[in-house]
Amino acid sequence: MNEQQFTAADSIKESIERSKKAHEYISTQSVTQLSYTPEHIKMLVDSGHLPRELGDWFFQRYEEERKRHADMIKLKNDNPNMTPEEFLGHFFKPGELSQEETVKHYNDMSSNIELYMYLLQNRELLETDPVISEKINKTLFKNFDSSEDMGIVHAVADSLYHLSKILKEMTCKHSYENMYVATGSHTNTKGEKITLEYSFRAVSEDDALIALQEYKNLMLKKGLKTWMAYWCSANELGRIEYKCPLTEVMKWSADEERESYFSQKEKEEFWYLTKMLGLTKLSRSKIKRTSKGKQAEEWIEQPLVQIFGGERLLENDDNLPSSIAVRILMPNMGKKSFAPTLYKISTLKLHPNDIYLAFIIQTRAAQMKRGELALFFDWDYLFELGNLQQTAISNSRMARAKIRQKMDKFKTGQIIETCEEQLIGMSVQPKKTKKEKTC
Repeated sequence: MNEQQFTAADSIKESIERSKKAHEYISTQSVTQLSYTPEHIKMLVDSGHLPRELGDWFFQRYEEERKRHADMIKLKNDNPNMTPEEFLGHFFKPGELSQEETVKHYNDMSSNIELYMYLLQNRELLETDPVISEKINKTLFKNFDSSEDMGIVHAVADSLYHLSKILKEMTCKHSYENMYVATGSHTNTKGEKITLEYSFRAVSEDDALIALQEYKNLMLKKGLKTWMAYWCSANELGRIEYKCPLTEVMKWSADEERESYFSQKEKEEFWYLTKMLGLTKLSRSKIKRTSKGKQAEEWIEQPLVQIFGGERLLENDDNLPSSIAVRILMPNMGKKSFAPTLYKISTLKLHPNDIYLAFIIQTRAAQMKRGELALFFDWDYLFELGNLQQTAISNSRMARAKIRQKMDKFKTGQIIETCEEQLIGMSVQPKKTKKEKTC
C-alpha cells in the first residue's frame, strides 16, 4: 500500500470514528429534531459554540448545494424535453467513486452527523445566549398581544394543571441527617406520570409534617404566583435564562402598581418563595419498552426555577440578592413544542387565594382551543380550586357567593368573558386570546 492509499484509508477510518461518536451521543437524546439556518450556524461559530472548521465545512457544502440547485433549475428550463435519466446524468456520475471522492463522501457524512451533534448539545443557546438570542429570539413567543398576555411552555403549564392532585398525594420521608424529601405524583391522560419533589430541612418528623403542610398551602397560592412572575420576566426579556434585579420580577406579582420600592418584608418573602421553587423539581416520566423487550422508565426533570447566581450588596446584612440569575426551562423539558399556554398578565394581580382557579381556567381554555369553547366546573371542584372547601362544609351558600365574587374579578381582569350558574356547577366562557397587531 503506497503512502497516498494509506493516507486515504486513514482519513476514512477517522471519519467513521467521528460518525460513531456523534451517533452515540444522538442516540441518548430524547429530542433529535431540529431546524436551523445558515444564520444560526454563523452566530454559533462566531460566538465560539461551534468549531470553526465545522462551520467552514457547512458553508462550503451550502454553497455547493446552492450552486447545484441553481444549475439544475437552469438546465431544466433550457432543456424542457430532457429525460430524467439525461438530467440526472449531468449531476451524478455512474460507476464507482474515485479515491478522492470516497474520502470526501466519508468526510461529508461524518461532518454532517457531527454538526448535528453540536447543534443538539447547544440547542438551548438559541434561546439563552445573549449573542444569539438578541438576533434570533427578540421575544420568547410570537403571535399574541404581549401587552396583555404572557406565555408558559405547554409541557410545563399542562404539568402544573394537576398541581392540586399532586399536592394531595404528596408525602415526605427522612433522607439523611436533617433533610427530608416530599414527593407527590399524578398520571395524566397521556400516561405520563407528573411528579413534584421538594427537598427541605426539619429537626424532627413532626416538624417535617408541619413544613410539608405549609409548602402545600404556599404552592397553590403565593408559590404559583411567584413562579408565574418569573415566566412574566422571561416573556418580557425574551429569554428562558436571564439575569435581572429581584424587584423587576417582584413587580409582576405586586398587589398594586409599583415603581421600584418594596419593603424589606416583601423582599424576604419573595426570596423565600423563590428558593422554595428552586428546591422543587418537576418531572415527567413514562414507561417504555426497550429494544430487548424490557420495561424502562424514561424521565426528564427540572427545578421550577433554577437559581444559578446573582449579586448581593456587601453593605447589607440581610443576605438578600439585589439581582438574580435564573433559568425557568431546561433544554429537554419543552422541546417537543415550544408553543405557549397563554395567561392574562392581570392574573398575577389577583389575591393568592384566587390565583389557582384563574390558572386552571386559562390552562384548560388553552387545551380547548384558546377560549373558543365554554368550560364547565361542578361546585365541589370550584370550591377546591378556590380554597373554599372548609367554607362550603359550614355554609355552601356563602361559598357559592365567594365563587361569584372571584368570577367578577376574572371578568374585570379580562380572564373570562362570562359565567353562568347551573344547578350542579358553573359554565365559564374564557376570554379569547388576541393576536399580536402587525403593521
